[in-house]
Amino acid sequence: MDKEQSVLDAAEKLFAQYGFEGVSLEGIVIAVGISRHSLLYYFPSKDALYRKVLDRVLDLWLACMAAIPVSDNRQEALSAYIVAKLRFSHEQPAGSQVFKREVIAGAPRYATVIKQRVAPMLREDLKTLEKWASEGRIARIDFTHLMFLIWSVTQAYADLAP
Repeated sequence: MDKEQSVLDAAEKLFAQYGFEGVSLEGIVIAVGISRHSLLYYFPSKDALYRKVLDRVLDLWLACMAAIPVSDNRQEALSAYIVAKLRFSHEQPAGSQVFKREVIAGAPRYATVIKQRVAPMLREDLKTLEKWASEGRIARIDFTHLMFLIWSVTQAYADLAP
């Protein structure tokens, strides 16, 4: 288990720094200090390893980014959401970087998972914002744009963490 975690940690850092195309299994083997055979025991391919890194990042992100809390105090709810995203970006800068690179590339290897796992959370957040707008508690704007703005601004903190 420790060896698998070491591989995932090293791969996450390398994928964050060099992107999927810039990382080789040999580079990961060197970073972890294991044989290629040992690496392939845990992950049969670079693609499988990359997807596992993204799965781990997404699991952590979704765990801390539960939908915007439905609250009587919209300011507190939005603040809590933004703080959670900032905390995630601060605590997981490499993971944030890997996920960002995948999304910017058009999610060639992870689009299906994003659609299945992120889109439902986004829809719930949008419902909450729409409810508040219909009640006159917030101004009606393009809430999808707002969510992407929150995600991108907080991502900048992860990118600038080093």
